[in-house]
Amino acid sequence: MTRAALQDVFEVQRGAIPAGARVLIVDDLLATGGTMKAAVSLVKAAGGEVLGCMTLIEIAELEGYKNVEAPTYTLLRY
Repeated sequence: MTRAALQDVFEVQRGAIPAGARVLIVDDLLATGGTMKAAVSLVKAAGGEVLGCMTLIEIAELEGYKNVEAPTYTLLRY
């Protein structure tokens, strides 16, 4: 398999996020913001409202929060 054939997938079970649900997304690490951006997109596509995103650790020099279209909160910045 070539590198170009690899693809990341982010899924949520249909009906897991009811329309209008207010969601807080929590992850362990914020680096480039790609995972958090995908999670925000997924929640919005399911009809939810993203209140914010929380992470335990942020790699500050990568400025991943700039890629996330929701308020982000972090406990530890490195």
